[in-house]
Amino acid sequence: MIQFVKIHSNFSIDKVNFNSGIANLDNFFFKESLDFIKEGYSQIYLLKERESNNIIGYFAISCGLIEFRKEIGIEKKFDYIPCLLIGRLAVDKKCQGKGYGKDLLKKAIKLSLLISNKVGCRLVIVDARSDLYALNFYKKMKFKYLKKLAAEKIEGALQKNFKPSKSTVKMYFDLHQIKRN
Repeated sequence: MIQFVKIHSNFSIDKVNFNSGIANLDNFFFKESLDFIKEGYSQIYLLKERESNNIIGYFAISCGLIEFRKEIGIEKKFDYIPCLLIGRLAVDKKCQGKGYGKDLLKKAIKLSLLISNKVGCRLVIVDARSDLYALNFYKKMKFKYLKKLAAEKIEGALQKNFKPSKSTVKMYFDLHQIKRN
């Protein structure tokens, strides 16, 4: 059995098993996540095996805003658009390719939808890693590029096995896609 768990600043992170294979995501989880929680910068949610120290994956979520862009397709009423930021999302190497990343992202979007009904929030944004796997994952989940031309250049470079100009690509999901259905 698996379960979603919101962790707190007193969580025994040194007692869990997790390795995504991506150094900056693992370092954040083990070295910074509890400080982010203590300082109120982010909340961390785990997908874990019940009755075990095995972590399947995690995401970090916090408040944010982005400058208005007409490409988003929202009528301009304000200079900034409130959003929630999925700052990190990672799945353990042993569990990758089994749909857990999708489960984590769906949970983050569902949480964002609940929050948006209480405080007002229009978008969910991510800074997707500049690799084809990550970009395609978010696109399959209906995220769009915030700066389409720049993102397509990065995607083109990746397809030609060139090093991308940036390490991340900002993408967004409009919560109104769900609210209108």
